[in-house]
Amino acid sequence: MSDSERKVSEILRDIKSQRTEDLVSFKSLTDDLHEKGMPLLMAFFSIPMCIPIPYPPGFSTLVAISITVFTLQLLKQRESVWIPGWLASKSMPRATLVKMLDRAIPKLEWMEKRFMERWYYFCNARSEISVSYITLFLCIIIAIPLPGIHFFPGWSIMLMALGLLNRDGKVVAIGMGLSLFSVAFAVGEVLLGKTLILAIMHP
Repeated sequence: MSDSERKVSEILRDIKSQRTEDLVSFKSLTDDLHEKGMPLLMAFFSIPMCIPIPYPPGFSTLVAISITVFTLQLLKQRESVWIPGWLASKSMPRATLVKMLDRAIPKLEWMEKRFMERWYYFCNARSEISVSYITLFLCIIIAIPLPGIHFFPGWSIMLMALGLLNRDGKVVAIGMGLSLFSVAFAVGEVLLGKTLILAIMHP
């Protein structure tokens, strides 16, 4: 089976079994994932936002920056993957990676059984541009340090990227629709947080 025919879940299983170092660098993950291009990298780095497990402070900002780097390359239609040196040197504990993949792979396998090529007008080059701009905006939301604000943007990016990978325009469209809800949810959480802060400061 060629690299282009491998399922994303199979690639992730390979990463889980082959990456045995205590700290797994972002550079090594990028090397493992580059075979399917930018959408796969966008989908992979959105996984932490979709899986509610503990991450260190500032991790969501690092995820947002990583997704932004790959999204800009999708927007520019780059064929080869570039990652800045300072980001390439970042890493995550293998235990965290394994826990994340253990939660993500079964969900992904369930989705892969349902992917099909359809709604092609959501999978063309123009759609990739739209997905890129939507993703860049969602990355701003992901970078906001508020609990739970990352979940819906993470899933929106995941669905749009996987839809592009599998030529499933319906999944891309669902991801786009979820992005609208993500923005509404984020605005509501920010306004609620602001209200609570004002109430505490001015009882």
